[in-house]
Amino acid sequence: MSAMFSVLNGELPPSMQCDALHILYEILMSKMLSFSSSEMHACFTKLLTAVEISMRSPFISNRLFAMHVVADISGKFTRRDMPYDGDGKSPASQAISFLMAQITLLANSLLKLDQPDMEMEKEIWSLLKITFLPLSECPDLGEFALHKLHLLINDLLNKEDGVLSTGKGDLTGQVLIQFGRDHRTVLSKFMVCVSKVIILCLKSLVKDGTLSSQVQNVVRLIIEDVCGCSYIDYYVHTVYYLLLHPHASCHYMLKEMEECNALDRPLIASEHAYLITNEILALETAKKLMEIKDNWSAYKTGRYAAFQGAWFTAAFIFGELIPMVHSDSCHHWLTSLARFACSEMKIQYCSSPKERSVLLNWLESNRSSALSIVGGIGEVGKTTTQEMNLHHYIENLDEVCKILQSSKELLCTNGVTPSGQHYFQIQFLSLRANVIEILLHVFKLLDTVSFQEHSIRDNELKRSTVVQGAGHLHHAASLVQPLTQLSTRLMNLAQEYDLFATSFIGIDNTSRMILSAHALSCSALAFITGFSLFFANLDSLQQFANLGLQKLQSNFHAMLIHDLAARLWHIDRETSKELILLLKACFGQSKSCNVLQSRTQRLENAYEVRSITMICQFAVKGVVGLQNAAKRLHDDNDEILLQITKNGLELQLDTVRNWLNISFRTPAHFFRVRPSVSCQLFAMNRDSGNGERISVLPGYHLHLDLCLQLTDISPESRVRLAKLYCILQCKMSYQLPCQTTDGERKTQAELHDRTDDNVLELNEKLVKHVNNYNRFSTNDKNRTFDGQIAESIVCFRPNGKGQGFSTCILDVSMFPLGSYKIKWHSGCVDIDGSYWSLNSLNSGPVVFTIQKSR
Repeated sequence: MSAMFSVLNGELPPSMQCDALHILYEILMSKMLSFSSSEMHACFTKLLTAVEISMRSPFISNRLFAMHVVADISGKFTRRDMPYDGDGKSPASQAISFLMAQITLLANSLLKLDQPDMEMEKEIWSLLKITFLPLSECPDLGEFALHKLHLLINDLLNKEDGVLSTGKGDLTGQVLIQFGRDHRTVLSKFMVCVSKVIILCLKSLVKDGTLSSQVQNVVRLIIEDVCGCSYIDYYVHTVYYLLLHPHASCHYMLKEMEECNALDRPLIASEHAYLITNEILALETAKKLMEIKDNWSAYKTGRYAAFQGAWFTAAFIFGELIPMVHSDSCHHWLTSLARFACSEMKIQYCSSPKERSVLLNWLESNRSSALSIVGGIGEVGKTTTQEMNLHHYIENLDEVCKILQSSKELLCTNGVTPSGQHYFQIQFLSLRANVIEILLHVFKLLDTVSFQEHSIRDNELKRSTVVQGAGHLHHAASLVQPLTQLSTRLMNLAQEYDLFATSFIGIDNTSRMILSAHALSCSALAFITGFSLFFANLDSLQQFANLGLQKLQSNFHAMLIHDLAARLWHIDRETSKELILLLKACFGQSKSCNVLQSRTQRLENAYEVRSITMICQFAVKGVVGLQNAAKRLHDDNDEILLQITKNGLELQLDTVRNWLNISFRTPAHFFRVRPSVSCQLFAMNRDSGNGERISVLPGYHLHLDLCLQLTDISPESRVRLAKLYCILQCKMSYQLPCQTTDGERKTQAELHDRTDDNVLELNEKLVKHVNNYNRFSTNDKNRTFDGQIAESIVCFRPNGKGQGFSTCILDVSMFPLGSYKIKWHSGCVDIDGSYWSLNSLNSGPVVFTIQKSR
């Protein structure tokens, strides 16, 4: 290795120098685990010297590879378990400093040129992407990187040498040097790229849902500097105004849920005021874009606002853009976006009308088109949170459901198929509407119980339920069944979100994480809805059992606990352990959650996830308290029994109210308007000929020849596929009353708002099979259950055309004469081992007939 360093420090041709660096890179990677701390630091110092020499290469590819080596090695040398000490001497911090120095040098050189230099621009963008390597390996360096980025921005925007000077007194926008349009475009593009690095830094620093005041101050200074320069595009200004929006929304919600003392509240109010102020500034900037008719930048601004959960800004922009387009497809798209944004805006306003009245007033004063969509939001805006009663929630959530439904219907005008260009959007809106509809029903049920609220010290709320003893208990008993049904629907929606998150090959990681966060939130809502009036031991009490509050199906409630514990295992281990203890206390179970972990997306501690986790902690703590109180309950103690049921309903109400405060961001994949990957299954047997009529003799197995065809898959995605899978299932209950016609098959292939429960069941079985493939023997792939059900899991090897061919056998020898449906679902595994569910283009079942020979 010493010889390699000596060679690199000498005079070598560029090609040989790159080859030598590549060899050194491989050596360092192979010996990394054997290095001591002192050896790593000494080795990295030599590597940095060698890379500095390599940066003199005339070839961009060589220079970028050299920077990639130093960034990658530095991140691995600075181990995750080594806390950042703040001195900037760790290998990763040295690499970040080195990267920022190179970026600053290139950016200054680029802005001094008379003509744009595309090669230099490409190198700068690539270097900014390389900074992701040490930051992803060493999250603690986020604050250090933010300080370096602030220095970089200051160097570009506040120079005294004439490149670009705004000066401290000039931050309102007077530019002293006139650049050409190309330079303005380059600078704006550069600032957008820098914003992505800032977002990564913030993401790495979000651990407990909060950012330190030092980090927030640095970001606020960056926002002030960038937005104070009028030479940068309005679109970039909006990007920076909304940089802290997700964090501020999350932090405000978390602090509102916590028990805050009087000294904390001014700080919370100040932080929320900063959020509102910046969104007002974003709205003002968006208005300027509309005035200069820069419609494409306005659209990008609205899209970015939706990414950040700034729904007032998104609703304003999309509403104003509708009259600007002329084609029906664009009109439908923008109208749908405007309605979707307005529905989320209404939810935000419903949860905190007093704080967001400033935003509503801005929309009213600027005669925003969005207000005509949301209807009576102004009436809600005149109330405070304390005055909001259940009737307000019911009224507004009912409107939200209607708006979401109309948004979805606009995208359905051209027909809906899994390969359609709006399939993702329609399914996303359907799931969101279904969740809101269930919560609407929850509020309607709670509205049948009278709650009185009055203010106490520090504006906190204290509720007392107006009840009439046994009358309240009888009424609470009548709520058990509908609440359990709603809990079941929410549990199914969590599984639908799981399926949805894996149904789009090529979806970005953040979009997939947001969908998985929705699944987690549905699991949390299912848990609290199922347990608000469920007490494991009260069936032993005679008077309680007579009221109908006897112990319900323990398997379902155990599943609620098991599912939520599995989803929380990697992000909130303590709450997950509390759930496992609750499972044991209520049902005598203490099963491991490993089975469910394999089918759920491992979540990052992002803004939505942190908010949902706090709600889970609140709900689990409340349910544990209810169960403990129920254990202490004895006969003839109606007062305590009354208090337990009241507390359960209040816990349900508080949890749902807190959930409405979550400002969900929109997945970036929502704005990817193109056909999604889907598949078609073709089946036949030796007697079917063209595949339209498949038949088998009674008492025999059904042999099928199968072809699975992928559609709308890009060549890049096609070469990444390793295997295709398909599960086929037939039950005696799937028998058809008569021969299925072609018209009926087409009807069966239409999409519905809810995913078929059979699809959820088949997908879960397929996921378990794929993740435990080596544990299955050949005989396990073709299974029967007492002759009532026949299943087969088939594996295909995809060819270059996206096709797979295979055969399967279904044991239908016990089935009586008649025609039957075979329901199926397919998925695939890529070269990274990731499982993807495949949307079915011909989702109708395969039909076969058991008939006697003619």
